[in-house]
Amino acid sequence: MATTHRSFRLLSSFLLLVSVLFGSCATVPSQQTAQVAGLIRKTYSPTWGPDGQRVAFLYRYRADNSQEVKDSLYTILLNGTDLIKVRSLSPARFKSVNWSPNGDYFLLTTEDTQEIYLTESNGQNLEKIADGDQVSWHPNELKFVSTHDNNCETTDRVGGKVCKREIRLFDILSRTYVALPIDLPHEVIAPTWSSDGLKITWLSTSTEQTKEQSRRLLELHTYNIATQDYQVTEVQPTNLVFSTAEWSRDGTLLAFNYLSRIYLYFFNQLSAFEITEGVEPHLSIDNTQILYTNLIGENHGDIALFNRQDQSIRTVVSYRSLPAE
Repeated sequence: MATTHRSFRLLSSFLLLVSVLFGSCATVPSQQTAQVAGLIRKTYSPTWGPDGQRVAFLYRYRADNSQEVKDSLYTILLNGTDLIKVRSLSPARFKSVNWSPNGDYFLLTTEDTQEIYLTESNGQNLEKIADGDQVSWHPNELKFVSTHDNNCETTDRVGGKVCKREIRLFDILSRTYVALPIDLPHEVIAPTWSSDGLKITWLSTSTEQTKEQSRRLLELHTYNIATQDYQVTEVQPTNLVFSTAEWSRDGTLLAFNYLSRIYLYFFNQLSAFEITEGVEPHLSIDNTQILYTNLIGENHGDIALFNRQDQSIRTVVSYRSLPAE
């Protein structure tokens, strides 16, 4: 028995020496990463990659007892594997990310300041390229449509200048834009290109002349870029607010969130249907799946996937699986 005890003590001493010498190179178990604390830990703003198999999203981290908020851009396969950090983001706090159809670029928008940034898909060359919000890529060219000064009903935001609402068409190669030559008296909702890239479509709401103060008229706007033909069609009265709205590629439906619940608006039925709790929906190319942010309390969130075919929901990436930034 004495020999056994001595051997055990020698083995313990050897293991302690190994841990001291090589402990800095040890792999941190995933379970430890899951225990990283943070006052804010949220994955949000998912966007589909061009192949429909990889997803990009933003991750926000703020440590306990810290005022520093850190944003990062990640990608991951739809099955939850092969997590890649594309880059850390600064100097602004970022609100949304959109992957270009050719897969080469990301467009990012900021909170409050309404700025638009561009970065390559490998994370290189992050730069501010415009002011604005609500970006939508051209279907087959390096262009995007966006809004500018969309909050014109509020107090003038910058230097006392009079606010002018615009829909802008931005060309990335030349770094120039043109604004649609039309008056926009009401908020612009989800401007997007037609599938052929020749028209711009968006929604707006206007006050209905009724006693029901919550009801507004929903209007569909279409502008032909080549002919400058502009059409406005009254859709129907609505009580909904179309936040973070996004059109399907075929233009038949709109995904949006209202009061932290996701809806689909079908234009052939002129009706909206509630899908699930969540925000920031993003439709797949074939409209069968919806990526979205599943909020967990005030400061946490996961990226989830809703399958319209079988009504199933699963988590693509959890904030718990991401490290402190």
